[in-house]
Amino acid sequence: MDIFAFVFNLECFAVIALTLADIARYVDIRQKMHLDTNDAVTLAGFEAGYVKGPFSAGAEWNVANLEMPGDDPSFTSYHVQAAYTLTGESRAKAYRIDAGEFKRLRGETAADRPWELCARYATIDLNSGSISGGEEDVLSLGMNWYYSRNVRLMFNWNHVLDTAGGSADTAAADGLNVFTFRAQLTF
Repeated sequence: MDIFAFVFNLECFAVIALTLADIARYVDIRQKMHLDTNDAVTLAGFEAGYVKGPFSAGAEWNVANLEMPGDDPSFTSYHVQAAYTLTGESRAKAYRIDAGEFKRLRGETAADRPWELCARYATIDLNSGSISGGEEDVLSLGMNWYYSRNVRLMFNWNHVLDTAGGSADTAAADGLNVFTFRAQLTF
């Protein structure tokens, strides 16, 4: 079964506080930003996904527009990703149209434990107006093992391809390699 899906989100809401440093691990904004309940953040995003057999691909683009006294910065990010399930499971069965998202992989039987290879390219730009938060491009390669319906083990290698602007910490992340191993328990 082939599935192609896309979602467009647009949200506007008042924000009491916003920490932009949480948007990316190595890109941070040193300038103080004060947002009160009269300031607004508009978030817009577009997602697309494709599945054919054990292959899946997806992309997402986001923009955050802030309304602040004297400055209206706009920050963007996007990523593209692809995955291949070595054991043959398809994400098409994991797509939930009511939620507009792909859920976790599952084997056909309790004895099946899917293995998945994945790759992702992501970029973020936190430079806008008087704010110089930096830019970053990251390549990620990983392997996931879905041990059971509730347990997933993940190993990832993230390589910072490029950084520009921002603080000395941002510049120091250029060429950084990050290896992560995570175990996820869901219930």
